[in-house]
Amino acid sequence: MNNLKTVLHQLKSERIKDRQEGLSSLRTVFGRDSIVLSLDETGNGSAWLVVFQAVFTCVLNEKVALTKTKKSASSSKNSSSAAALRRLSDAAAAARWLTERAVHRFNKKVIKSLLAHFLQTMIHQGELLVPVALDYIKAIRCIVGWTPHLEHLDEVGSLGFVRHMCRS
Repeated sequence: MNNLKTVLHQLKSERIKDRQEGLSSLRTVFGRDSIVLSLDETGNGSAWLVVFQAVFTCVLNEKVALTKTKKSASSSKNSSSAAALRRLSDAAAAARWLTERAVHRFNKKVIKSLLAHFLQTMIHQGELLVPVALDYIKAIRCIVGWTPHLEHLDEVGSLGFVRHMCRS
């Protein structure tokens, strides 16, 4: 698990290179079924919340980096803006991949956290945030496609909205 701690530290880093290494290592670590199955043996969700908080921090850091490069929209910044866009998309894809990989291991607390992050992050200034939208919509579909999770969604707020949309 020492390797997992390193990955989580990398994902939360302020340095782009560290975050990219963290995303790559995340897929390596959770590519093994044994890690997915043994991460949260107690079933209280806290281990998964720690992992996803690191992934969410990575996504939000990449989102900030993208908005900074878009604000300084000179021609020399176009390549850095494209790189920031790609990094944000990669981070969202990693969040989706991990959700799909381990959805059967999550409890209600983890599901609420995931859905809240996905729904809040998909919208930026009243519009869909394109680099994350498709991956996050697919992650939400994965969550509600797992019947036990769909049955336990709250009827109020955004979670009720997700449940309503899945029934339509």
